[in-house]
Amino acid sequence: MCAIVEMKNIMVLVFLMVLFVSVASASPDIFLDQRLSEVEVSEGDVVEATINVINPDRGDFSATVYVTLPKFAGFHESENTKFEVEVGSPISFEKVVRFKNVLVPAGGNITIEYALVFEGIPNSIKGKSDQLEATILVDQFGNTIYSLPIEVKYAGENGNCNYDFICQPEKNEHYGVCPQDCASGLRDGYCDQRQDGKCDPDCAENQDADCIVGAEDSCGNNVCEDYESDKTCPTDCLKILTTSTTLKEENNPLAGINPQTLLASIIMGAFIVAVIILINKSKKIKQAEQLTLKESRDEKTLKKLKKRLRDGEDPKTLVKEGYSKDLVSEAKKEIWKK
Repeated sequence: MCAIVEMKNIMVLVFLMVLFVSVASASPDIFLDQRLSEVEVSEGDVVEATINVINPDRGDFSATVYVTLPKFAGFHESENTKFEVEVGSPISFEKVVRFKNVLVPAGGNITIEYALVFEGIPNSIKGKSDQLEATILVDQFGNTIYSLPIEVKYAGENGNCNYDFICQPEKNEHYGVCPQDCASGLRDGYCDQRQDGKCDPDCAENQDADCIVGAEDSCGNNVCEDYESDKTCPTDCLKILTTSTTLKEENNPLAGINPQTLLASIIMGAFIVAVIILINKSKKIKQAEQLTLKESRDEKTLKKLKKRLRDGEDPKTLVKEGYSKDLVSEAKKEIWKK
């Protein structure tokens, strides 16, 4: 009976601990909102951009914010920027802007301002829409938050392509403005910088990864080459991007460990110890109950043996029947005492 009660207590404890760990390890909501002053852009437009980091429930924390610039837009830092800005420009790939040491107060929000200058918009995408990549926030504990992507429309029309499936560079057709007629890798006066296994003859040295000997085998060597990026070789470049810019407290041995994860680990450790103690206690209770039952059964057997011995039964016969010698001897001693 006691063992059943103990097992019920263990089950209740398991339920409470799991519920507590679930609540303790839940990550508070952080919102990342990115906006542009204009969503339809033309050549030369300067578009104001803002990023709002909203922290309604969580405590103070620091973070790095990553912004992937559109292919045909340059970055202009705002005069109101209070953060350390780092612009990366891997050859032939989109630029990534890092806003570092962004300190977000508890129950407040931080606004990051910058400008985009749209230049070099090819005719081939005029009149079309393009979805800008989501902004990424990585806090000091390694937690990652994404904003919603933004759609931008490029104003104008494509007037340089006659769509006759013949590439005519003399008529200003090339892959950048007329991919329908000019395939990637052709000599059309335009370096398309695509990694498609075709060395573009219009590209300068080290501008097209397809023209570099061994470039196709370099992805996966844990080195982010000049012709690689987090898009073409995430195994090399995305890892470097994450580990090199995540803020860590050098003097704190627990830096980089999520406090919710640490709390959950401590709770689970205490829970496992408590379960082990309860199981051992339950075993001892069960052993005591079995010993009591055994003693009760031995007393009945002893009484039965004494009766048979008084009736003249030979002790050797009792041993042959399976009774232990010790129990038969004890029965004989008790008869002799009387």
